[in-house]
Amino acid sequence: MRGAGTMSQSQYLTYPQMHLIHSFRSASQDLAIWSLLLINCIARIESCTEPVYNRLHETAGDIYSSFSIFYGPKTAERLINLLTRHIVSLKNLTEAMLAGDQEKANELYFQWHQNAGDTASFLAELNPYWVEEQWYALFERYLGMMYQQLLSVASGDFAKGVDIFDRTRYHTILMSDYLTDGIMQSLTIDPFQPAKATTK
Repeated sequence: MRGAGTMSQSQYLTYPQMHLIHSFRSASQDLAIWSLLLINCIARIESCTEPVYNRLHETAGDIYSSFSIFYGPKTAERLINLLTRHIVSLKNLTEAMLAGDQEKANELYFQWHQNAGDTASFLAELNPYWVEEQWYALFERYLGMMYQQLLSVASGDFAKGVDIFDRTRYHTILMSDYLTDGIMQSLTIDPFQPAKATTK
């Protein structure tokens, strides 16, 4: 007889499930780490900007590899295009703010958030377990933290920047787990058979 506190076999995560969780968590945290480094490079060490910017784009490629397993390369390409727009906007916004070009910064800030809305809509169309409003709230919170990081670097308030970064890393786990949970719930017949690719 199974004890009251014993978990059934179905309650355990499988190795592929753990691998999926780890892959998306790792990629999302890399995104936050390299984004912060990019902001600091633009602000203080110009020579490191290009290699860090390139590495940030490689992180997008890591997400593409994991995402395409379940939704196919064409759909994954759409996601990476949106993510690339986010990365480019972050770089351009940082440069505009540090240069004191507030008009351009305001325009880029609007585009940055608009892209977050586009990404939320795109993901919600793919999976019934992803809610557009939830994605948008997660993205907006992330952008808010990134913007605060930018301000802390610009002002030299590094103690505040460390605190914001710790919260940002935790938030990326929430985002990646929401992504992973939606994938696992949607593939109910065999959770780790690739989903039929969509060409939308």
